[in-house]
Amino acid sequence: MLGKLFKYDMKALGRVFLPLYAALIIVSAVNRVLMLTGLTVPIIIGNSVFSMLIGGVCVATFIFTLNRFRKNLLGNEGYLSFTLPVSADKLILSKLFSAAIWFVASFIAVVVSIIIIGASASDYKAFIKDLASLLSHFHVSDWNYVIFTIDFLIIMALMLFCSIMVLYCCISLSMLVNRHRKAFSFGAFIVITIVAQIIGAIIVSACMRFDPIQLNNIAAAHIILGLVILGELVVFAIFYSATRYMLTKKLNLE
Repeated sequence: MLGKLFKYDMKALGRVFLPLYAALIIVSAVNRVLMLTGLTVPIIIGNSVFSMLIGGVCVATFIFTLNRFRKNLLGNEGYLSFTLPVSADKLILSKLFSAAIWFVASFIAVVVSIIIIGASASDYKAFIKDLASLLSHFHVSDWNYVIFTIDFLIIMALMLFCSIMVLYCCISLSMLVNRHRKAFSFGAFIVITIVAQIIGAIIVSACMRFDPIQLNNIAAAHIILGLVILGELVVFAIFYSATRYMLTKKLNLE
């Protein structure tokens, strides 16, 4: 059932994002052609449209993914969603995975459009040359590189999931009130952000009181990355549990 929910959420958001991505790529390609012509006015107009589309993609990704969660689970659609024979976990995970994928897709679309409009043939050649030079220093037999790469990917994925989960939690907390829910969600986000910064500062300050671990640089790096992953998992578990609790125990639909 999770697969069906995920497919439904992806299609619902895809109707908005795919046309935006197509427009962004097309405009970037047109701008590249205009830049080759050297016509000043069309270039200025094209760059303005391109900048607005990039801003539109970023804002739309943020707004529509969050609005999808709010409307589908806390709004009028929630009366249907919570009558489905699925658990709250599947409803949350479906929204989380689809939102994460569209966030990544939006980032890729923006990067590709910037490359189209700004990169030249010499830039591509230089990038390929530098990438080949970098890879030549890596050896598959050295598992440290493999582990570092895996750790980095896990950290980036968890950062994305945690960021989305914090926002979902703030939206869910708005069920504690009956009016001005959007304002309450925004206020909850501000409070959570401030508290998180204070806790982070305390943890960093406490760690600085201890002597560095007497290990080689590689071992220390592995330990640090492992602690970062553990910390992100704890943060995710906290906000996921809070969101799940609100949807199962404090459900108050609009």
